[in-house]
Amino acid sequence: MGCVVDLHSDPQRPTLGRMAALDIHRAAWEGDVSALASILEVDDALVSCRDRTLMGDGNTPLHYAAASGSADAVRILIGAGADIAARNSGGATPLFLAAQEGAPSVVRLLLDAGADAASRITGGGRLLCLDVSDCLDCRSMIVAASPGATEPKPPFGVKVSARPSGSISMSWRWSSEESFSASRFEAAFWTSGEDVPPADARIVATEAAAPPFVLAFRPRVLGIPHRAAVRAVTVMGPGEWGVPDDDGWEGTAKAAVPAKPPTAPTGLRALGLRPGTEPGTATCSLAWDLSSADPRGSAISGFDVEQRTVRLGRPRAGAARADDGGPQLPPDWQTVDVLVRSVPAARAEDGAAAPGLAVGATYVFRVAAVNAMGRSAWSEGIVASPAMGGMPAAPLPLRDGGADSGSAMRLVESGTAAAASE
Repeated sequence: MGCVVDLHSDPQRPTLGRMAALDIHRAAWEGDVSALASILEVDDALVSCRDRTLMGDGNTPLHYAAASGSADAVRILIGAGADIAARNSGGATPLFLAAQEGAPSVVRLLLDAGADAASRITGGGRLLCLDVSDCLDCRSMIVAASPGATEPKPPFGVKVSARPSGSISMSWRWSSEESFSASRFEAAFWTSGEDVPPADARIVATEAAAPPFVLAFRPRVLGIPHRAAVRAVTVMGPGEWGVPDDDGWEGTAKAAVPAKPPTAPTGLRALGLRPGTEPGTATCSLAWDLSSADPRGSAISGFDVEQRTVRLGRPRAGAARADDGGPQLPPDWQTVDVLVRSVPAARAEDGAAAPGLAVGATYVFRVAAVNAMGRSAWSEGIVASPAMGGMPAAPLPLRDGGADSGSAMRLVESGTAAAASE
């Protein structure tokens, strides 16, 4: 393999008992200092020999000794001139492997020999020795050997926004090139006017993962402006707070207002049907309880009124029923058309008018509240139909459950909407 010596080739050298051919990598891994000494005496150039087996990773004997935690083997190899900065095919140095395996005596030897405590692997992630070591003694020695390390710099590119779920979303960027890697990030949220987090700010910690860095925070109360900041934490402690710049906020208030879409209005009713302006048409006047919709942190800006034209009569055999998010209609009703009208909140006290209804047709009405975070669920529906022989007395509410309730909605010949048990 190129890293094996045959002790039988020199009749003046005794064999080492169990094996005449010695692999320097095996000897280093097993901490066999006697075998190491014999091999290096035969060929001291093997101290830099790379593992070239199919399972190898370009490791030197020092990599093997460091990973196995054999301080005696490491001491012999360093004394023989081993390169303490050698990297395997993954970009790891012997110090990285010793820290990863939790071998403090080996870490001490390598640092005393001049190993760079702040070097990063050149492979994926560019990790530091500290990033992979759970050994407290190893970590303290590496930190002490890194006098150039500084407190982490503040995150940058911080952006904060309120989400329709009622949470606050924060994202940021961060670089560890001049510092140790972050073990975690801490985000602060507060409702007072300070530019930096006050003592009573809520602190939310998140594990440091691969970028992009994103955090979602769910406040206790909706509708109150929140400010936010984030900082990195390394073995050197927490860094300075990073805050959003003017472009990091949604809007110009420099605060995020957590909110959700409102709840659905209740009390939808028809105030009456009257003849329309065109022959054969009618207008239905609708109203609902304005205060029944909870704004959930964001003022209600208006209402959407849905007008659904339906056709009575069972669908053809094998025809699929459309699922367009509408109300659950009785099985013998089919949606023909859907129209949505928007009513500004300032005009909602007057209700809404649904003009141009065709005499003899059947309609289902629903209403939903709208705020800056979106639209609420739809209210329960009501059914109305301008009768051919005059206006019906009142539309009848469409009950929850529809077809599953065991009842169906239909029009009787007099033109009034009624419920008939099947």
